[in-house]
Amino acid sequence: DAETPGYTFLRRAGYVRPLANGVLAECPPGRRMRLRLEAALREMLATWEAAEVAVSSFAPSVTEELLALARHALHSYRDIPRLFFHFAARRYADARPGWGWLRARERVGLELLALEADEPDARARAETWRAAWLAWSAQMGVSALLTVRTAVAAGDGEADAFVALFPDGDETLLMCPACGDVATRQVATFRKPEPPAESAQPLQKVATPGTNTIASLAAFLNVPPSRTAKVVFFTGQPTHADEEKLVMALVRGDMDVEPQKVARAAGMKALRAATEDEIRAVGAEPGFASPIGIQREQAVVVVDDLVAQSPNLVSGANEPDAHFLNVNVGRDYTPDVIADIAAAGEGAPCAVCGAPLRLAHGLEIGRVELLGASLPERAGVAFLTKEGTPRTPFLVRTWLDIHRMMGVLAEQHHDAHGLCLPPAVAPYDVYLVRLGHNDPDVEAVAEQVAATLVQS
Repeated sequence: DAETPGYTFLRRAGYVRPLANGVLAECPPGRRMRLRLEAALREMLATWEAAEVAVSSFAPSVTEELLALARHALHSYRDIPRLFFHFAARRYADARPGWGWLRARERVGLELLALEADEPDARARAETWRAAWLAWSAQMGVSALLTVRTAVAAGDGEADAFVALFPDGDETLLMCPACGDVATRQVATFRKPEPPAESAQPLQKVATPGTNTIASLAAFLNVPPSRTAKVVFFTGQPTHADEEKLVMALVRGDMDVEPQKVARAAGMKALRAATEDEIRAVGAEPGFASPIGIQREQAVVVVDDLVAQSPNLVSGANEPDAHFLNVNVGRDYTPDVIADIAAAGEGAPCAVCGAPLRLAHGLEIGRVELLGASLPERAGVAFLTKEGTPRTPFLVRTWLDIHRMMGVLAEQHHDAHGLCLPPAVAPYDVYLVRLGHNDPDVEAVAEQVAATLVQS
């Protein structure tokens, strides 16, 4: 049932055994391998004077619990910077049993927080961690690890992920072979075309029977898809509220919407596809929708920056079989948010140099997130400056997926016969096997060799 070479050899060598769908047991060699990685991490963390804590939780992150500890440990500028870490298991919904530790349902990792006095110190800390994790991973034997711009899991901030290239990996990457820029699809940008320079024309409603897709609309009106506006509806949960709200996202008809860009732009912590009833509840018509005439207090309208700059687009009239010609943002409706929400794809021009982007896949084994002061502020974490005034610290967070790193090492270090793990992570420096159990001479020599190896 193993689908990758590394997992096949980990199973054969007795490092791991499957227990249930996506749940794995560490056998003695696998446990020793993980403990060696954790010991190497603790050695590095000791140089940063990071304090280890234990938090019993299977939540995706225990940042709130660690910040609660910080609230009692942080008092004055003398306590800054303050670092907390713990090793714990996380549970993942997208298990793939045949991939072993690469896609196991439960995986152990390191979570590390740093509270810094201000943003420059926080940025310096993030840069230190980026360099340190790349160097440490290379020492452990992980090769070809990329630093990739990515999205923060929830909320605002900046993040870099450490990704190992792997076919069918769960991270979709857009890479520029010319300048080396690389990002996950959730944040990847691309150089958008210049919109046509023309004056706004009068708004006009026309009948467009049976044109509830961009392709059918463009064919019916004999216009390119780039002269249309595509509407995608989501239902989102605001970051600091429990009540859901409809989100209307607009990109040009020749492009696609990137949901995570929409979530960040609209301030939503979760998005799902909206139902037709939810769409009609705000006065919009599925397949023929636009922001014109809808009940705006019940929806958040997010418009791609290229749509905002493009004059005289075709957009829905919010009634069956009808569209508006010459729709112009700012004159005919005002968006709540204008942002880059278009999805980058294979062949799109690089935002940095213009070369065609290349699609790739990989596995994230760690990340560094610069999260700012909002999370510590909500948790009530503060310290007194030298002048005696209270200040909220800036938060930097990092996560390393140790089990996935073990899986990547197995994929990168094997030959046709089995594992060839680097010495830094191999569970044993030497594994001495004695053949001829009934021969006392063999046993004596084996014991002598073992004693010599232990002494050396």
